[in-house]
Amino acid sequence: MNQAIRNGISIIRSDEQSTISPVPQFLLYSPNNMKVIFAVLALTVAALADNPPPSYQQPSTYQEPSYGPAQYNFDWNVKDDYSGNNYGQQEERNGDKTSGSYYVNLPDGRLQKVTYTVDGYGGYQAEVTYEGEATYAETKPYQPAAPAPAPGYQSY
Repeated sequence: MNQAIRNGISIIRSDEQSTISPVPQFLLYSPNNMKVIFAVLALTVAALADNPPPSYQQPSTYQEPSYGPAQYNFDWNVKDDYSGNNYGQQEERNGDKTSGSYYVNLPDGRLQKVTYTVDGYGGYQAEVTYEGEATYAETKPYQPAAPAPAPGYQSY
């Protein structure tokens, strides 16, 4: 059995077969190779230790902007006589206190109004009122569906 080294790869020859080792010669165990590998690992660890990962904290010079207390006022509504839609909302806020109302036409013909207040201490408080009288369409008595038609094909 002969052993030769070509381009850093060991080739082992026997009488009838030749095999190429998949491991390059420089990676085979030897005390000198282990010293080199250990030295490279030590240098890599030292290089990474000198550069800590970046910090993702706020910069010390950042200050949260001051906007003051929230203040707004809005209202909107929809009134469509063709479809019967009639609804809307009104709301205003000054600091921690919010108040408003909204209304909607119900399917039974009544108008539902909700008036509410919200603050940091009492939470959401609503008063619901209804205007008008509920009316319901006249219901027709039940009639079963017509029987299914006879099949239009002939079986042979």
